[in-house]
Amino acid sequence: MNDDELKNEAIERYLLTKMTVNEREEFEEEMIQNPELKEQVALYKALYNIDQDNDDWITIEDNPQLLKKEIALFRSQETKEFSKSLKQYRQANTKEKESMFKMQRWSAIAAIVIIGVFILYPRSSDLPDLYEQYHNWEELPSYVSKGENTDQILEEIEATFRSKKYQNIITLSQTLDPTIYETNPQVLLFIGVSYLETNQYKNALTTFDRLTKSDGLDFHKGYWYKVLTFLKQEDKENAVKTLKTIMENPTYYKYSSAKELLKELE
Repeated sequence: MNDDELKNEAIERYLLTKMTVNEREEFEEEMIQNPELKEQVALYKALYNIDQDNDDWITIEDNPQLLKKEIALFRSQETKEFSKSLKQYRQANTKEKESMFKMQRWSAIAAIVIIGVFILYPRSSDLPDLYEQYHNWEELPSYVSKGENTDQILEEIEATFRSKKYQNIITLSQTLDPTIYETNPQVLLFIGVSYLETNQYKNALTTFDRLTKSDGLDFHKGYWYKVLTFLKQEDKENAVKTLKTIMENPTYYKYSSAKELLKELE
């Protein structure tokens, strides 16, 4: 066998725990001295652990949740096509007697994985993609579920919003009694998001600022929605600045998500 074949066989024996204790120690020492070998082992390990379950998702060892979260940004059809391609390739090679780590075979699989990663993973520097990842209007409060004493106008605002008639929300907000913002400041979220959905960023930020300055218990939600606005309009500087405001208080809305997002932006 040539050097590449010997190396591939060694990686296979290492991952399948077929080495003796001494061989394993020597191999791990070699990985420390040879970063290229270490990277190759990591790639083979990831590939070897792809598609170990029986569902339609692809799981990569050590970080399955991250991959699934990123996959959620795209249409399921694209994900399934990637999964299907990989499964078909693996099934077509199950009867081969040669080593599972022959360079030809892994080059083909690696190509599929690389293509899949580019398809499934958004660039962290692409702020609109991060906006798509983090915004979720289903998390907005529901007035309908609060009982028969709910102000009818609030129910109308929510119903109109759920129907995605954002311009109607904006028009309706201009006729509201100002006192409604004092008793139900969270209505500002529906109005602010409506401005955001219609790309009226200045009005959206003004509305969310109004919430942060209110006396409502959930005033801090305004900071998170300001972050989303900055992401959509690709204003990284102000997005980071507002995220740091959220980081000042662990009780603020979306603290964990803000911490995660801040790491991606810095």
